[in-house]
Amino acid sequence: MSRYIRKSYFYFIYMISRVFFVWNFLRGKKRVLVFTDSRGFEITKKTNRGNPFSSYASHIIKNYCCDYYLCPEKYTSIVDFIALNKEIDINKYDLIILHCGIVDFAPRPESSFLEMRDMKSLKAEENGVTDFISKARLDDTYYMGESTFSYIDYLELPELLTSLDSIKNKTIYIGISRVLTGWRGNYWRDRPFNINRQLDANEIMLDYFKNNIDLSKWSDENIKEYTSDNVHYTSAGFSVIKKELIKALENIE
Repeated sequence: MSRYIRKSYFYFIYMISRVFFVWNFLRGKKRVLVFTDSRGFEITKKTNRGNPFSSYASHIIKNYCCDYYLCPEKYTSIVDFIALNKEIDINKYDLIILHCGIVDFAPRPESSFLEMRDMKSLKAEENGVTDFISKARLDDTYYMGESTFSYIDYLELPELLTSLDSIKNKTIYIGISRVLTGWRGNYWRDRPFNINRQLDANEIMLDYFKNNIDLSKWSDENIKEYTSDNVHYTSAGFSVIKKELIKALENIE
């Protein structure tokens, strides 16, 4: 798909979402913000990458006045969500769906960590989150010959989350599933050996956002059916998340 065609394609998708927005506004539907990293759309087809209609977001767009941010950064981070809170009037939303954090919590080789840290240094400084970024390696695990780091310091995460206190009760957090050892799916290499350390931070998120969708209890069979690579979801996985999301929305409403 050429750049021009791709740009036109996603502009067309965006315009369709705006039509639904107006229709739902006229119907008096609630206003919802969806903020997600790359887990918010189906990744195995080029036409689905960045396409909200390939995921649970389709249900939100069709049934609410929805504004969505799908993987707006190379490393879509909680830092980006905190920055967005200052850029827009977050109080205008009745409900917020936050599908973010795995980029912050997943162990990554030092070179990748430093790239992410440098890329987000200005935004982190402007939003007062520099002190929450990891300063020491995660543990003694090496990956691709390098020490591993998480972007956000797990020990600092509870304090970082206090900046979201004003919206926590109207936010639904979609959590992280386990990564299986010995199964890559369609990912081209093994994940770091300590990859499931990210579940420690996920537990903190689940405890903070009482309205949540907990995927950490998925069985090995579930993970192979619901994800394409231990991280991103298949259509079956999105279907399961959508059902849980509908229940969570009803509980808040």
